[in-house]
Amino acid sequence: MGKIAATVGTFDGVHMGHQTLLSELVKNGKEKGLPTAVITFDVPPISVIYPTRPYQQLCSLEEKKQRLLMSGVDQVIIIEFNQTLSHLSAEDFMRDILRDKYHVEYLLVGYDHRFGYKRSEGFEDYREIGRNLGIEVCKSQEEFIAIDKTVSSSRIRALLGTGLISEANQLLGYNYTITGKVVGGFRIGRTLGYPTANIIPDTPHKLIPAHGVYAVFIHIGSKRFRGMLYIGNRPTFENGHNITIEVNIFDFKDDIYDRTITLELVALTRNDKKFDSMEELRDQIRKDGEQIQELLADY
Repeated sequence: MGKIAATVGTFDGVHMGHQTLLSELVKNGKEKGLPTAVITFDVPPISVIYPTRPYQQLCSLEEKKQRLLMSGVDQVIIIEFNQTLSHLSAEDFMRDILRDKYHVEYLLVGYDHRFGYKRSEGFEDYREIGRNLGIEVCKSQEEFIAIDKTVSSSRIRALLGTGLISEANQLLGYNYTITGKVVGGFRIGRTLGYPTANIIPDTPHKLIPAHGVYAVFIHIGSKRFRGMLYIGNRPTFENGHNITIEVNIFDFKDDIYDRTITLELVALTRNDKKFDSMEELRDQIRKDGEQIQELLADY
């Protein structure tokens, strides 16, 4: 491997802030005549540093890799984040991993990004370490601001958790997606006249947005369909705490059990609620479908 220009980080979600940084890396790499790379991790560092702390991800490792490549970088390098790596100082990481293993000659650091054991050093430390190691270290000149706050993965998680899907999508720069396998369900939707495909996400740590009904696109193979998604615990049927993710695909009758599909969430149309009867629920689902059909007609 020859010399490269790189940036390092978790990049969960590959949101607009990340995309701004990556655009700057691609531009600077071209100016320096260096191929560009994103160095990221196989698992979120927090899952290793605090192994008992629950965590949620905006995208799986494969989703992250594909979105990083879409930014225009030449390659994505995925390294194993383990206890040994977590205890490396910034200097050890830059020398042993960045310089000696991956031959990083130019390192672009996000405006607020820190790395190394306990993240105790800052940009000026990285630049001085880089000077001694032969790595040019630069701070990103771009700080992506949207609405009134800086974009961050944690802010996007908070928006999704409260059902503010449109705001989250704006900060992501794309519509939030859930990919998973279609499994058998209780077939309640079928009895109501609206058969659904039940989804199990492909990663157990995938962030599932707030309970409610969503307007979605469904990607099956190379085809895209419109539909309405329900996320919740079916309070009308007293389903307990079990969360279901089920989608009614408009004008679709094919058997897709055991197939992997992707849900692209466009908008939350209503919150979850308990209905007094099956008839009331059926009537509301009909209204949901009509509203979502009209909403998605504009896309």
